[in-house]
Amino acid sequence: MRTGASLSAFHPAHARPASPHVLAVEIGGTTIRAGSAHRGDGEARIERIPTPNYLTHPGLGAAELLSLLATQVAQTARAMGAADPDAVVIAWPGPVIDGLALRSPTILGPALDRRHDVSAQFRAHFPRARVHVLNDLTCAGYHYVSRGLRDFCIVTVGSGIGNKVFLGGEPLIGTHGFGGEIGHLRMRTGPGTPLTAHTVELGNIASGRGTLWLARGSFETFGAPMVHAAVTQEESEAFVAAFRSGERHAASTVEEGAYPLAVALGALHLAIGLMNFVMVGGFAKALGDDYRRLLVRLCRELTWDVGQDWDRMIVLGEADVDEGLSGAMHFGSHQASAALQC
Repeated sequence: MRTGASLSAFHPAHARPASPHVLAVEIGGTTIRAGSAHRGDGEARIERIPTPNYLTHPGLGAAELLSLLATQVAQTARAMGAADPDAVVIAWPGPVIDGLALRSPTILGPALDRRHDVSAQFRAHFPRARVHVLNDLTCAGYHYVSRGLRDFCIVTVGSGIGNKVFLGGEPLIGTHGFGGEIGHLRMRTGPGTPLTAHTVELGNIASGRGTLWLARGSFETFGAPMVHAAVTQEESEAFVAAFRSGERHAASTVEEGAYPLAVALGALHLAIGLMNFVMVGGFAKALGDDYRRLLVRLCRELTWDVGQDWDRMIVLGEADVDEGLSGAMHFGSHQASAALQC
């Protein structure tokens, strides 16, 4: 039991270690991944727990859900021996600025989704730690910063679509924190496809869920009901296998969904001169290099040719790496090290 916070500042036995202890937590819509490690100690210890959300706890309000989520993270941290870390980094599934989550759709759902001070929830459980709340894709981008990339755009193609632009190794999200949300751009699929007459959010077309909805021929019901249409793991795996085997319907459906994404990538390149795009997310990685080459072809067709090499510009993210958790750990280690040196 602690006898007083003031004693730790003067007694050597209570001094903080020179190597900071970091707790990194990636909050997914269905799964929370927590990693704990000291800088330089090798791989982090990883734990996974279900995410409490509006679907698993339909009777709870927004404040109750977020409180439950933070409490479960703290309980997991204690079980990992990380109850009192130097830094806590939360990778949050939505836009964040200064610890304030602007949206949290996969956790709170459409009825409860509004701004919440997520940082305050975690500071209550980790009062001595520096708490950082970042967008989950921002954290994934920091993983590639740790690999040496400086100017690039990381794009996730999973259950949704998102992106973050990094310049000089830092994310560019704007003063209001709105940057990196191309999945909410309203677009159309390619000419001659069933959805050409519909304007739909990119995340509802080009994501894994969106592509499977296209494969079902469900475009007539696009809109709010479509967002909640269930996609099973078995259906997703079967579709990916069909695409990888060259099945014609699967290939044409993936191209239908990829076309508006290629438009967005081409626009980012032409607008600010980005030359590196890292494609991450479960769906993109599962589809593999054939998907990457499809995006390369579409981007070539949609942009002018001034000598850029789209085949080198678009790469798949590292296989079997949890970029969000790794990037959160990288960010937290550097932030905590800087603080300990002050």
